[in-house]
Amino acid sequence: MVMSKRMWQTTMTATMMGLTLGACTTPLATQQVKIQGERGVWINESALETLSTAKTLQGTLPVHETLELRFHPSAPQVLLSTAKHNLSLAYQRDFSGRVTVSAMGEHPQEVFIPLANGKYQRLRDNALFMKVSPDEASPFRSLLNQMWFQGYYRVLTPSGQATPQQVRFLPDGRVEGAARFTRYSLCLADECPKMEHGNSIALFDGEQWQQMAIEKGNIGHYTLLSLHRVSTAGDQPAYAPTSPYLQLAPLSK
Repeated sequence: MVMSKRMWQTTMTATMMGLTLGACTTPLATQQVKIQGERGVWINESALETLSTAKTLQGTLPVHETLELRFHPSAPQVLLSTAKHNLSLAYQRDFSGRVTVSAMGEHPQEVFIPLANGKYQRLRDNALFMKVSPDEASPFRSLLNQMWFQGYYRVLTPSGQATPQQVRFLPDGRVEGAARFTRYSLCLADECPKMEHGNSIALFDGEQWQQMAIEKGNIGHYTLLSLHRVSTAGDQPAYAPTSPYLQLAPLSK
């Protein structure tokens, strides 16, 4: 049978539609659908896992490690957050779902590829980024704070006796009950003055930030210690802990 021109066009249209629908069911297309694009907030899950097992927080991650990616809902802009900076940068996404963030200077260009489990993988070091709720001002910091501080703490005397005073460190960076201090921030990089050893925490009294050493003891106990200057390394002074400022023991609620 000789096919007319109109019949041939109809047959080819149906065939192309079938191919298109068939392509939408391939594994690659399914992966892209699960990712649902790059919109939203993504945090560095690999960095968080590294910090969860590290002996010290400060200095464990590279100074300019990307902790969060907050994509603009409508423009090709992304807010890239490190321990020190928030950088508003441009990005582009190719047909396969790869996201390229254009950074300058000390922040090299970063490329992320989508994975079927709803994460992005950074090609440079295979770090995994997971999508989180955008409600938090800093989701990475909130999860880190929860890893360190859970619930309420009883203030102890220098001899270790419990007092009625209670302190609470909230995931969003607020602190309650710690005398004049209202906010806190765990030090990750050189956003705090250099310490020779151990962990440090910055506390805000409404006017300025004050750094202290923080020791993590047994069964959830913490000791915050004052610092004194011991040397100057380059342009940045180095500090070491002295006497305890605040001793805390977990309080069950």
